[in-house]
Amino acid sequence: MDWRDIKGMGRVGLNDFSPGDVAAMTGLSTDLQRVWRRRGHLPARSESRASFDARDVAAIAVRHELARMGFSPPDTVEIGIKAAPLVLFYALLSGDGAADLRGGLKRLAEIAERFAQDEKVAKSISGVDHPYRYLWSSSPPMIEFVDDACAMLSADRFSAMLVLDLAVIGHQLVANSPKALFTIEVPS
Repeated sequence: MDWRDIKGMGRVGLNDFSPGDVAAMTGLSTDLQRVWRRRGHLPARSESRASFDARDVAAIAVRHELARMGFSPPDTVEIGIKAAPLVLFYALLSGDGAADLRGGLKRLAEIAERFAQDEKVAKSISGVDHPYRYLWSSSPPMIEFVDDACAMLSADRFSAMLVLDLAVIGHQLVANSPKALFTIEVPS
């Protein structure tokens, strides 16, 4: 696990997940993962067994949704990478289970309180500057990040469009994950 220090928080690491975990969390079956890996749409294995960190899983979740909507897997790589921090941001806001907090009880209580009251904690952990909620497209393969999909719907200028709710994808990752997406070690 790669760790990074976040000021005022402690060490944060992205947990690793097996292909089976990824299938349960994203809907991308292990067979389709192998096909995507063979075709170069997923990174080749660096070990004897494939594993994915939480950022990879978030990107795969977005990419799989886009592929289900008709985008080719190669066209989804960049947008998956860009969307992954946003999905993780919303996963952290979705409630219990996104992060495994470890450390002294007093500091854990302070951090948990900060999580509940301030989005800045989730922003710093996920690396998000602006929490766009939606991916929107009216003319594939062009995709945009937007704050308000309803404003796009009411514009009366598009006969068809694609909207992905990144908050829902983040919530689904947490709900379907066998373990926390993050481990946070809070100093005592």
